Amino acid sequence: MEKIVDLHDLYWHDSVLKEIHIDRNQPGENDVISLRVKWWDTDVENDVEFQGVYWANLNLNFGFSGNETIYNAELLSDDDEDFQRIKKEIGSKSVYSKLNCYLIKTNSDIKIIAERFVLK
Repeated sequence: MEKIVDLHDLYWHDSVLKEIHIDRNQPGENDVISLRVKWWDTDVENDVEFQGVYWANLNLNFGFSGNETIYNAELLSDDDEDFQRIKKEIGSKSVYSKLNCYLIKTNSDIKIIAERFVLK
């Protein structure tokens, strides 16, 4: 069951990133990145699914023991450098006006430009 929520309504700090899944079964039509998150405040696990992904940068670190805890997640402004570059590459205002730029900060940075995200 999908649930549309506000990014800032979720308790990101000290929640744990458990898994990342990239779904390219419908390339160019609906590219999806799912983050499996174990929420700190409830101990429940959900998939945070970014739908209509246009671009992602997964700057990840490996090889250390310990959980990948999340510091925070934020919706970046339109003046973000990567967001500006992608909008120029897309060119069509009718397409890029639907996009948002999300940043999930852990010991690494995960930046995703997508149409929306839902909680599953």
